Amino acid sequence: MNLHIAVILPAPYEGGVLKSAVNMAKMLVIGSKKRGDEVRVSFGYPKGTKFRKGSIESLGNYGVNAREFTLQIMPSDLFKVYDEFQEDYSKNIDETSQDVVVFNDGMSNFEEADFYLIASDNIPYSARIKKPYSVVVYDYVCRYYPDIFDENGWRLMDLRAGISLRANFIVATSNQTRSDIINFIGAHSEKVLRAPLDFDPMLDVGYSLSKEVRSRNRISWATTYSQHENHLEILDSIELILSECAEPIYVDVIGSVFQFSPEFSEVDAHPYIKSVAKKIKNSPLLRRALNFTGYLDDATFLATIARSAFLLHGTRFDNGTYTAIEAARLGTPTLSAGYAAMREIDEKFQLGMEFFDLNGSNLPEKIKYMINNQDALRERMPSKEVLDGKTYIQAAPEFWDAIKSGLHSNPL
Repeated sequence: MNLHIAVILPAPYEGGVLKSAVNMAKMLVIGSKKRGDEVRVSFGYPKGTKFRKGSIESLGNYGVNAREFTLQIMPSDLFKVYDEFQEDYSKNIDETSQDVVVFNDGMSNFEEADFYLIASDNIPYSARIKKPYSVVVYDYVCRYYPDIFDENGWRLMDLRAGISLRANFIVATSNQTRSDIINFIGAHSEKVLRAPLDFDPMLDVGYSLSKEVRSRNRISWATTYSQHENHLEILDSIELILSECAEPIYVDVIGSVFQFSPEFSEVDAHPYIKSVAKKIKNSPLLRRALNFTGYLDDATFLATIARSAFLLHGTRFDNGTYTAIEAARLGTPTLSAGYAAMREIDEKFQLGMEFFDLNGSNLPEKIKYMINNQDALRERMPSKEVLDGKTYIQAAPEFWDAIKSGLHSNPL
């Protein structure tokens, strides 16, 4: 198979989506070569995207040409004139559509590619994409927590679903997401493929931590402002344990969530954010226990987790977090809400995670269990060497097999 695929990051993501998009470009190269196929890969990203040091440069090591673009929506009448200079008129263009999506890089607009692998459905326009394409979908949190969107957010969600439904095929990152794509937005099951997990470990901290360095009463809690992250339930549980324990417990709250700090409790913020901030402000126990770290660079992030008794992942629903795998590489166990994607990650990587109920009813007992059984929890975890043998590099052939099957089932 001689093919040119452009991996397109449609919005200036940071974090997991950005990292997955870069990994997908690498996996296409690695996987296709291992299967004896000839595939060229380009990578497009919006102007303003902030990459971690060395991330975008690493694509060059795989022969991937990376360049930035400006996403433009071209009216259909202008597009038809523009397209007269092209050799083919894409079958993906519906002449009744008013607009066409163009990834304008100032060079070729990625039109040399045969196929686009779009790394997210975040193209909220009723526009068509000229080339045959696939969309990667990570989760539909809004299906289970509709309050995360206002009326305008739901309108944009409808447009995003349209981009996915018009794709040649859709790539799901978990079994739960595949089910949601079929049952929530109504995609045909044969058009929805399951991609393997693409774990890409961060650089090592550079030293190993002894038991003396690790704090047995410090918890790492990585979180965001999103309402589905169980903040109030987690804070209630921590406050209860603090009131019962003779020894103090400390929690590093990792992430750019400074508006949860007590001093922000009276600012003009979202009502949910204010409710969390007031909860903390009104509790002397929580104020003493919580340390808001803000955004951390990779080395500080890993060092913080490595020193913790355990990692707390309180989210009720998403596509799972690879932070639990990073923690396991450092010998730090994870306590997570027991939703499907996290259980899938635990099973795939055999992390020995502990889970609490989604409503948080058994969370205090689970936190106590994590604090009191640290050595036993670490003994059942895989070694760093085992986890380093389960990265995106090993998953690349399976990833290419999935994409190739989609291309065969939905000819360009």
